[in-house]
Amino acid sequence: MGFFSNLLGSNEADQKFNEQEAFMGVLLAVIAADGYFSEEEVDDFWKTLGRANIMKNYTDRQYKDSMNKLMKIVKGPGHEVLLTSAIAALPAALHQGTFVYACDLVFSDGSAAPEEQNVLDRIKKELNIEDALAYKAAEVVILKNKV
Repeated sequence: MGFFSNLLGSNEADQKFNEQEAFMGVLLAVIAADGYFSEEEVDDFWKTLGRANIMKNYTDRQYKDSMNKLMKIVKGPGHEVLLTSAIAALPAALHQGTFVYACDLVFSDGSAAPEEQNVLDRIKKELNIEDALAYKAAEVVILKNKV
């Protein structure tokens, strides 16, 4: 963190996230992992948010404000910093479901770039997802996306 960031308190990575922003941040970090947002990834990201119960009462204004906040981090310190902050703010009750949503995004196009696999491994580890659940989630998502 730079001198003026400390003085002025403008470091985006130090901002606190609500649970919706934490959820969004984890998923955004997944699709940002390879350094490129494809149109399909962005579409899948928005569809995923639209299906998630945690986001059902989020207003358009809240979406806009949260995305601006999260994208500043992606464009600044990067997706790794976003992921660290998002995971730290994510309530334990949302860990398993968020992991499954992350799997769905990673495998939505039928393949997973090595960078996306690395991020998914990190999410699994930091959210304390058991191997059996991780395997089951990935298997179901892969099967679903074959149809």
